[in-house]
Amino acid sequence: MIWYSFALPEKLFKDPYSTTLEDRDGKLLGAAVASDGQWRFPTQTEVPEKFKEALIQFEDKRFANHIGLDAIALGRAIK
Repeated sequence: MIWYSFALPEKLFKDPYSTTLEDRDGKLLGAAVASDGQWRFPTQTEVPEKFKEALIQFEDKRFANHIGLDAIALGRAIK
């Protein structure tokens, strides 16, 4: 384990961040995917509202209508 910890590079992740555009109040106006095709935002205390809405629309449109298990999606996956 000691050898392994010294064998790691100083910075484990050199992934680029997504480019974000914010207004003077810090609200997200727009964003662009990182050069490797991944969405990667710098650490923040909260998720930007536009990103949250986009993620929910893409991943789980009925997010607010179920208790954590979407029976319709489950049925679709089983089928």
